[in-house]
Amino acid sequence: MAKLEVSFDQKQVGAFGYVTSLNAYVDFLGDDLFDVLGSRKEQYGGFLDGVCGDAFRFFYSREDRMGSAFVYPHNPLRVVANSLSYKHEYTYDVEKDNLVRIKKYIEGGRPVLMPLVLPPPEWALVIGYDDVRFYLHTFAGPRQMTREQFNEASGKAWWQPTLDKEKPSGSNPMFILIERMARADSQKIIIDALKLGIELTTTREIEYDGKRYPGGVAALQERAKDLAEERDYANLEDKTLVSWHFFPFLYYQLSRWSRASFLTIAARHFTGADREKIDAALYQTEEINKLTRSYRETLSVPWPKSPPDSQEILLTKIREEERRKKGIQLLRQIADAEKATVEELQKLVG
Repeated sequence: MAKLEVSFDQKQVGAFGYVTSLNAYVDFLGDDLFDVLGSRKEQYGGFLDGVCGDAFRFFYSREDRMGSAFVYPHNPLRVVANSLSYKHEYTYDVEKDNLVRIKKYIEGGRPVLMPLVLPPPEWALVIGYDDVRFYLHTFAGPRQMTREQFNEASGKAWWQPTLDKEKPSGSNPMFILIERMARADSQKIIIDALKLGIELTTTREIEYDGKRYPGGVAALQERAKDLAEERDYANLEDKTLVSWHFFPFLYYQLSRWSRASFLTIAARHFTGADREKIDAALYQTEEINKLTRSYRETLSVPWPKSPPDSQEILLTKIREEERRKKGIQLLRQIADAEKATVEELQKLVG
């Protein structure tokens, strides 16, 4: 038996489970990053969301409304590892000796970060094992799986933001932080993250897994056009137009909360005119958060305590023309605020 003592109970802002798992990983390794940044553990997720680009990432395609939330031009875990100067390993589609390798990493003092596809599917740190089970640390707390459950959960191909865009799904993915090297100062880490954020927000379109997706400002404009299209909303056949208002929209909203946290931390590390530019970008992000709250009230449902009849509520709302008109207006205002955010950040990074 071997088990690592990983404990990270603070509620995180981070939109995806791999960020919260990575927070626990970095904390377990005793990284002093967040002491240097002067932030609370509750803000770790927001900062790493900014570093990996998730605080800025957004794509939308009418061909794949639900899958648009999982489009990654960059590999977020690799981006964080490189930014924080960690040597790391990432493997997938390697079934031979899978469990042997996991045990070896744990015995060497390294948790293994991986997605596990069993209800509920989630990202987890594999932190220990014995003769019959594996021990996990997840964003929802400690969890155990039998060997049989673990083999099933880790062996299924699933959407993988840790994979490169040429191969957006795979089985048995593993991500391991190996060794920390000399690290750049906080300002450089932040500037590099802002450059990535600007790139993601201004990306007009990318090809991903054989489909084309507008990105950033263009993606919000595309969603507004999609919602404005004439349809028989009383008898919608393609329910993804409605279902987008649940998880894909939620991910967008959460990631902008993360951006506010990231920019709040970033502003502390600049002075004078440079800080004013970050503060201006933060102001625009806070405007986005106000607008997304209004959009949720208009066309979505409450979160995290969504009612059991959420799908019917979503259908009822989207059938109302005035709600659709308000939603379109809000999306256009959000797109304008995203553009204004980038304009402020470009003044800083050049």
